[in-house]
Amino acid sequence: MKKKLKKNKNSWLKIWEKKGTELKSSKIENLINASGFDSKFGEFNEKNWKRYIRAIFKNIKIKKNAEILEYGCGAGSFLSFWYGKNYKLSGVDYSKSLITKGKKYFPKINFRVGESLELQNFQSNFDLIISHSVFHYFRNYTYAKNLISNMLSKLKTTGIICILDVPDKDMEKSFKFKLKKELGNYEYKKKYKKTNHLFYKKSFFKDIAIENNLNIKIFKHSSKFNLNSKYRYNLILKFK
Repeated sequence: MKKKLKKNKNSWLKIWEKKGTELKSSKIENLINASGFDSKFGEFNEKNWKRYIRAIFKNIKIKKNAEILEYGCGAGSFLSFWYGKNYKLSGVDYSKSLITKGKKYFPKINFRVGESLELQNFQSNFDLIISHSVFHYFRNYTYAKNLISNMLSKLKTTGIICILDVPDKDMEKSFKFKLKKELGNYEYKKKYKKTNHLFYKKSFFKDIAIENNLNIKIFKHSSKFNLNSKYRYNLILKFK
């Protein structure tokens, strides 16, 4: 099992490194595709991307000059929504090629290459910590749980953690059925043979909230711009 999980991690890393290497401009559509939204279920343009993010954060107040951190930031497609405004932005990703492009396109963002433990190297704590469409790429549930612990250690007492676009375990069969139908069995097996996705029961996050004395809010975000969102959910974690 450990060898399989390690292989899965290395396979995903190769994919993200390739995307970073092939990324040629800061055009938002290119950045979005480099973040994995280049499938038949998740295509965006700049206008729809901004609408998509606004819809997620419509009920979340972010104060001016807030310190925002994204885990799994890629080259900065999600953080670019706040770029050039009065926010202090930071991002972590394990793909060196994507971070290199991010630093080039968004020099005011504090980008770092690394994984979960890299969060401890930031000097300040954050008002908002985001991880968007990332948790399904993790090697196992233990990694996800440890990441949340590291997020909490870098969160201000009034801060918010937003974990977004999480694959719903209860919808896994429906999603895979649709994906196989869309791609065909051969293409599906070829694409996902070495790159498995993790699906999460909502109880996984609810248990973490109980263990850490947190408030949790889980909400759907079914977007016409991201057809995958039908099979996923978002959640917010805050200190009580």
